[in-house]
Amino acid sequence: MRIKGIMGTSAGAITGSLFSAGYSAEDILRETTRDPPWKLLRPNLFFWEGLFCLDAVVERMRELLPATFEELTEVDFACAVLSSEGAYTVVDSGALPEAVVASAAIPFLFKKVEIPGREDEGPFADGGARERVGLAPWRERVRASRSGDPPLALVHLIQRSFGPFSGNDDMSSVQETHYSQVTSPKSGVTLLSLGDYEKQYEEARARTKARIADLGQQAPRRVKSKKKV
Repeated sequence: MRIKGIMGTSAGAITGSLFSAGYSAEDILRETTRDPPWKLLRPNLFFWEGLFCLDAVVERMRELLPATFEELTEVDFACAVLSSEGAYTVVDSGALPEAVVASAAIPFLFKKVEIPGREDEGPFADGGARERVGLAPWRERVRASRSGDPPLALVHLIQRSFGPFSGNDDMSSVQETHYSQVTSPKSGVTLLSLGDYEKQYEEARARTKARIADLGQQAPRRVKSKKKV
């Protein structure tokens, strides 16, 4: 089953962008666990804007990703952010590394991130704080570019690790249909430790493979993958 599109928020934006750039699942695991989170964080003197700055994370993503969304030619990728006015915004063009990190900038914990070319809307925060799934905005985007019903979406929802700042896990308000969901328990990641990430990776991979196998038996259609954290 070939993945044609990915939308992610928070850590899902980071892993989704790396996959869209051609990294394998094993590559992504290695790159995202190279250092504990605290090594890439810097205290923010203006703490009321967020306790930590993500500048070092932006630099790391610039090393790993193309400069723009337009350079992702194999997979249609988008991520969600909140503008300075609180507007939920799907970003799918322009500066890629900065947009991905902005999508992981949990309010109050991290300082908002500027996205080059969008200075009039920024700085930006984690879109997942407002809407973790983003299925409806993604589908609106798809409908605007093609006719007919949107393809089946596979939603991977990881239960929130940072309480209410990580957004809402409730899927009952999602009005969309024709999607399937995989749910993983919260990662237990803290600023000091990534936890037992290898075990979590294997368990999440097994759950997802089983769900995809079920979908393949039901209807051999292309799947739009959506990563959430």
